[in-house]
Amino acid sequence: MVVGCELFKEFCSKGSRKATAEGISNAKFIQANGITVLEHLISNTSLDHLFINFPDPWHKKRHHKRRVFTPTFFKMCRKKLTEQGKIHFISDNREIYAFALENAQKTFLGKDGFAVTEKAIPDWFPRSKYHEKWSKMDRVITYFEVGRREETEKKAATA
Repeated sequence: MVVGCELFKEFCSKGSRKATAEGISNAKFIQANGITVLEHLISNTSLDHLFINFPDPWHKKRHHKRRVFTPTFFKMCRKKLTEQGKIHFISDNREIYAFALENAQKTFLGKDGFAVTEKAIPDWFPRSKYHEKWSKMDRVITYFEVGRREETEKKAATA
């Protein structure tokens, strides 16, 4: 099942209509804060993938407290992932990307066999409206993922 979280009802309705039109029957949209959904509705070790797509960067200094990509957030995410689960983070905003990447690295590097990897956006990665919009505007889009290191990476790290 695919679960989307959105604060605005109109976006939930639009997502639901689009999924139906494309024949996707396993998508559900919840009008709620994503953190609340993760904390209270998602069981531990149940997520194969957690996608964080173009989050609000909260540009103004007084709004930085609203940024959720803290070590506390990433620790909660780690509990929700399956053994091979991954977090996918994509943004066109360098500041929020750097903030999230730094906190993901603080949370995961060297712990429980996790790796934080910056790389090109995978071909299979779902493209959102914002992804298309920012790409057409030639904005730099950056991506990282968090997941368990592959066995070959583990062996190389211990050699």
